[in-house]
Amino acid sequence: MRVLKRDNTYEDVSLYKVQKRIDSLCQGLNVAAIEIAQKVCSRIHDGVKTSTLDDEAARLCAQLITKHPDYGIVAARIAISNHQKKTSPSFSETINLLYNVTDVHGKHNPLVSDEVWNIVQTHKDKLNSIINYERDYNYDYFGFKTLERSYLLKVNGKFVERPQHMIMRVALGIHGWDLKEAIETYELMSTRYFTHATPTLFNAGTPRSQLASCFLIAMEDSITGMYKTLADCAQISKYAGGIGVHIHDIRATDSYIRGTNGQSTGIVPMLRVYNDAGRHVNQCFKGDTIVYTNNGPKHMENVVINDEIITIDGTFKPVLGISVNNINENILKISCKWTKSTGVYVTKQHQIYTIDDNDNIIEKSAEDLRCYDYVGFPFVYGDTSNVKIIYSSEHKCTIYWVKISSIEEVKYEGKVYDFNMKDNHNYLTDMGIVHNSGKRNGSIAVYLEPWHADIEKFLDLRKNSGNHEERCHDLFTAMWIPDLFMKRVDANADWSLMCPDECQGLTTAYGDDFEKLYEKYETEGKYRKKVKAQTLFYSIMRSQIETGTPYMLYKDAVNKKSNQSNLGTIKSSNLCVASETMIITDNGYKNIKEVSEVNNGITKVWNGTEFSEVTVIKTGEMQKLLTVNFSNGLSIRCTPYHKFHIVDTSDSLSKVKVIDAKDLKIDDTIIDYKIPKINSKEYDFYTNIKIKSVEDNNEYDDTYCFNEPLRHTGIFNGIITGNCTEITLYSDKDETAVCNLASIGLPTFVKYSDDSVPYFDFKELHRVTQVITRNLNKVIDRTFYPIPETRTSNLRHRPLGIGVQGLANTYVLMRMPFESPDASTLNRKIFATIYHAALTASVAISRRRYEYREELNNSTVVATNERKEYLIKYLNMIPEEEALKGQYSGAYSSFIGSPASQGKLQYDLWDVKEPETVDGFLDWVSLKEEIAQYGLRNSTLLAPMPTATTSQILGFNESFEAFTSNIYQRQTLAGEFTIINKHLIQDLLNLGMWNNEMKDKILSGSGSVQNIKDIPENVRLLYKTVWEIKQKIVIDQSADRAPYICQTQSLNIHLEDPDFAKMTNVHFYGWKKGLKTGMYYLRSRNKAKITAFTLENNKYALGGTSAASSSNINTMISSVSGVSGQPSEEEVLACRRDNPEGCVMCSG
Repeated sequence: MRVLKRDNTYEDVSLYKVQKRIDSLCQGLNVAAIEIAQKVCSRIHDGVKTSTLDDEAARLCAQLITKHPDYGIVAARIAISNHQKKTSPSFSETINLLYNVTDVHGKHNPLVSDEVWNIVQTHKDKLNSIINYERDYNYDYFGFKTLERSYLLKVNGKFVERPQHMIMRVALGIHGWDLKEAIETYELMSTRYFTHATPTLFNAGTPRSQLASCFLIAMEDSITGMYKTLADCAQISKYAGGIGVHIHDIRATDSYIRGTNGQSTGIVPMLRVYNDAGRHVNQCFKGDTIVYTNNGPKHMENVVINDEIITIDGTFKPVLGISVNNINENILKISCKWTKSTGVYVTKQHQIYTIDDNDNIIEKSAEDLRCYDYVGFPFVYGDTSNVKIIYSSEHKCTIYWVKISSIEEVKYEGKVYDFNMKDNHNYLTDMGIVHNSGKRNGSIAVYLEPWHADIEKFLDLRKNSGNHEERCHDLFTAMWIPDLFMKRVDANADWSLMCPDECQGLTTAYGDDFEKLYEKYETEGKYRKKVKAQTLFYSIMRSQIETGTPYMLYKDAVNKKSNQSNLGTIKSSNLCVASETMIITDNGYKNIKEVSEVNNGITKVWNGTEFSEVTVIKTGEMQKLLTVNFSNGLSIRCTPYHKFHIVDTSDSLSKVKVIDAKDLKIDDTIIDYKIPKINSKEYDFYTNIKIKSVEDNNEYDDTYCFNEPLRHTGIFNGIITGNCTEITLYSDKDETAVCNLASIGLPTFVKYSDDSVPYFDFKELHRVTQVITRNLNKVIDRTFYPIPETRTSNLRHRPLGIGVQGLANTYVLMRMPFESPDASTLNRKIFATIYHAALTASVAISRRRYEYREELNNSTVVATNERKEYLIKYLNMIPEEEALKGQYSGAYSSFIGSPASQGKLQYDLWDVKEPETVDGFLDWVSLKEEIAQYGLRNSTLLAPMPTATTSQILGFNESFEAFTSNIYQRQTLAGEFTIINKHLIQDLLNLGMWNNEMKDKILSGSGSVQNIKDIPENVRLLYKTVWEIKQKIVIDQSADRAPYICQTQSLNIHLEDPDFAKMTNVHFYGWKKGLKTGMYYLRSRNKAKITAFTLENNKYALGGTSAASSSNINTMISSVSGVSGQPSEEEVLACRRDNPEGCVMCSG
């Protein structure tokens, strides 16, 4: 038996050398290297590569992680050492390899950007010397394998990047030529202090640098609007990931359509289109493609859900879903010598299993296959001459690789099919093994308010039963719940369902304004149907128990505590006027509505001293209005938040104060102003005009306004008032909100005193958070924008989303049980520190930009043209920023009017009088003073998100969640594998209690230690799982950190045997605590059906999986054994319909 060495020479297999290789990586660890070596040698075949021996040794060690955690360390060391032997130890050389790539046509097709390549060529010696490859060994086995599978760049199917290369690429992609900050980012990321989000890790430093994570889109109630949104979703999904779409404005079923004199079909048919768009619609096969089921060969068009099809390891797996799409495009006809039909017709983008030059299994798009490539079969299907027969350690089976004989491009119009398979996520066709439709670029979440007349159909969208044509299993549903609904549920009152087209303005109102408008429509009888609020609430909970969704978000809490309450959908705060209002233009008095409809609304208006150009637009529908009457007999109908410039009679130096319409008082005096006489150079002067009255006549109307850039004032009905400071922010169709994410590795900040007492390093957390804030600002400036609306929103409001991972690990390291008061205190202090630090960095950026603008505007200060060019490049202002004057000229363009501009930070919006302090270094008073002086560079800063994949990479528990279990199996793309709580095992080792008997006790307890009385109580309390922690505590901790979270937090609820009573308690408790998100996903399990398992003891073993055999498929020549062993592939949480929270693009 021989092995193929890395220098392409052969030598005989040597158990000694295999053991020596493993021994070299086991120093100081409790690992039996000889046993691993023996098992490796027993599984090899003649001609096996030495790199394959390393792969097998690493997998075997990973399988023994429950024996001792040191096996996991060795698994990682072997895998990483193997990877380093196959890649260059030079960063500059690696960048050269990634840059000098050509496509199949010989055209230059670099994998890194020109900028990164030029930076590395210029500074290669410095960058090469900084990278520390020993830090690759900080990753555990599953973290490294996740990086290897999905993140590290390859050339021609071969790995080129190491983890340290990737981190430096990301750092340079964010900071460009600013090497100081790039190196700082590298140092912190490579030591696990934080990580950027998955899209940034994927794309930073590449030619298409799409770095943002999630996108929020509004849908207009028109055919054009719906299909524009669909196109936007497709374009965003192509480059990014998670998408949120709110459909509150879409008219209900049977609503009148004025343009066609027809009736609307409601939201379900429209959402079916989006459902299909959420899949890889171009990755399918013709219906006559043969697949191999447990009932014999079938054409794909004849397969039904729950049919079982052969997969890559020879086992049958059930079909969970079937995708059927109509196409009209060129597709490919592919054959190999084992193809029984005339050829298999497949779309160009479908992923086909093949092998690279090192015989590693990889996936390629069909269009990238060539006739010298191989396709794989899990059994012999014909002549074996020139067939590669390779044992796959990953899949625990032999796979037969047959060379493609022909590829032909043909035109096809008709239906194409694909399957979503359980567990293995692939299936066998007549041309070999192919990937299924389970993996996707991202996910689409759809939001709806509970008063919408189609709400009952909406709640059925993801159910497994009922009419398949009315189901959308690929969409995720979310409720946008006003407080009035919860009040009606609490009172067991009626709830009215309405059409947004017939009852306009509900989507843009919240709080008291929403309640008044909703009850007004009820009084007028404009509702479609009355139901009991509790009945609808039960329907929501029934869907959650069955499907885990819809998410629960509370509309009023989000809006009342929003840092952007002057923006977006919060229309009740618009500085706008009614449609009949007259304004002064350079062409005389004009109706504001009519002006908006001519020349795209562009005109010149009088601002009290001069004419300036503005764009007049419609800013809202059915907005609540007040009537303001003046002493000169004039009046204005305007929104409650419309601004009036009032003479300040106090001792204030400004002599003018700006007052909302709702806060005006009788005899308040309008500032003096002048109005030009028509066709004359003379002016009329107006002085001492007083407020006579402010009336609330319960009136609603469409509203209009403009952004006058010089004084932010205009003449409305002959009266000078304020106007919109950032007008287009109120028009949802013009903007797509964007999330720019990163997450902090909290366990890294746990340090130890000289006497080994743990403490949390808050000052270091403060410093690192400031680095992250600066980084994410550069992400906003440097990212690629998939559609123009994303650029508009991101650059105007500059929202950041800083999250965390490993809070549960941190509690354990600090020896604080999750439910303890100490943990609650630490939780508050951590998030207060992060919030304070992010604010500190954001205001510092704003201050620096203000100082640079002042320098730029003072020509006597700018010493050289070079300095001037530097300032202009640094500032890189958008038009809205150029219009900002004075002290806030360095802030984000829509800062004026925000709560922060009025001295209100997030904790003020939660009515927290005394925010958390940490050893006295969180000085909130001084911070507020600086914000009042310079403003903020970002509208939002914190948004604790799911961290499914990046937590796997860093080796921490996800986000702020408790441990799911202490030992358990996780589903992956390759099957199942074992996860252990390394902290628990280490504690038990320290106590001398870790052995096979203890392991089996934990396994038989489904990963719980609470009933193992041998373990000391103080240890048991540390390791309560999500199923054992009171959800009240989970919600309390969410509410405790909420005053320091600008956006909201992805709060999952975990319940055993959920029922209406438990769910009602959870929802009402979260709502009354003021949470913005009451529930992300409901995670549930049936207590009676929990199954234990072990790897060595059949007493706890799970059942096997059926395999294909000659008895049920007559075309098979040899039987296939279906070994249901323990797959040892890495944990990869793909974006799939049966793993909805695993969208890698949305994780921080």
